Amino acid sequence: GRAKLITILREKPYFQAAVEMIPLPEKKENTPRVEALVRRSYTLFEEYIDLAPKPTPEVMTNLVASDDPDYIADYIAQNVLIRHTEKQSILEELDPKRRLTMVNRMLEREIQVLSMEQNMADRVQEQLSRHQRDYILREQMKVIKSELGETDDSYEELDQYREKIRA
Repeated sequence: GRAKLITILREKPYFQAAVEMIPLPEKKENTPRVEALVRRSYTLFEEYIDLAPKPTPEVMTNLVASDDPDYIADYIAQNVLIRHTEKQSILEELDPKRRLTMVNRMLEREIQVLSMEQNMADRVQEQLSRHQRDYILREQMKVIKSELGETDDSYEELDQYREKIRA
């Protein structure tokens, strides 16, 4: 249920408040618009789960088990890593359609951010892999030259002769 804060009665040793219960709207059959919002929410949340730190497997199962727009909006808001102020604004919205729309916008933004983070991480990993590969190949070349007796001692010897000539 939802409630509206009337007043805080005390803060210590714990918060106690007077609240007014907000009556739940009568459950109606989902309109095509609401059904479209619900399906879009499923899709976006699935995309979010693919990009975000992996939640428990039952998170998506619990979501898909319901077609109640109120529950879906609240459940997604609860399971997405966003600022508490954003979650609060979603919870404060009483209209299920507007709440689902807010959740979908929030999910779209989070998916964009997570995609960008993933792309940056992939580029860094690719660059690191390239540097590691170059290093390993150089080390392998040194070992092969050493095995073949083609060490860089010849350069040292040349440097010694150059020093002697200059002297």
